[in-house]
Amino acid sequence: MFETLRFAFSLLGEALAEGSLFPLIRQQVFYQRVAIPVVIDLTRLSFSQDPLAGSEYQCVRLQQQAILTGQQVFDRPVRRFDALRHLKQGLLGFGLSNSSGILFGDMWCALPNNPVACQDLSMLGLSCEADALYALDMFLAPAYRGHNLAVRLHRSVELALQQEGWRKLYAYYWEDNRPSRWMHLMLKCTELEKKRISRFFGIKITHQGI
Repeated sequence: MFETLRFAFSLLGEALAEGSLFPLIRQQVFYQRVAIPVVIDLTRLSFSQDPLAGSEYQCVRLQQQAILTGQQVFDRPVRRFDALRHLKQGLLGFGLSNSSGILFGDMWCALPNNPVACQDLSMLGLSCEADALYALDMFLAPAYRGHNLAVRLHRSVELALQQEGWRKLYAYYWEDNRPSRWMHLMLKCTELEKKRISRFFGIKITHQGI
């Protein structure tokens, strides 16, 4: 409970500092927003080389000890806090770093039986197979957006998961989120049945019909 409150206050402080309080509230309070679940077949990827290879960026596996000892450094304190929280919850984390080794992007996946994943999967009416993962969080610092890095990070993670033996990756995006919708179109995800979701902070409700 204390960790959740601490994280909430960290998010609030960052939003106030950046003047982005409304987008933060928009993520937590909405009525009948359309969610589009998607799935990616990791056994049929159209590429075999890391999309970040040969560039100034790299995708790294996030590790609790590396973060605590300063080997993996985030450019935003709230993402460091979030990363430690996610790792404690048993999530798999991947970070996107620049040539200086600073992490400015991250992506998180959950096993199908993870309690964090179960909440979202239930909301979306999905169930993950034993050889599937659920991608529940992705972030890219504002200064790095608009350069196709989100797609490259996602594909780099897909390839890493495939090489570890995973066969499917589930996720979802909001229909009114244009950047996210464009990214998933670029990724050529298979769209599943849309859902209408209402949320008031921690309370989520899935409505029947679309």
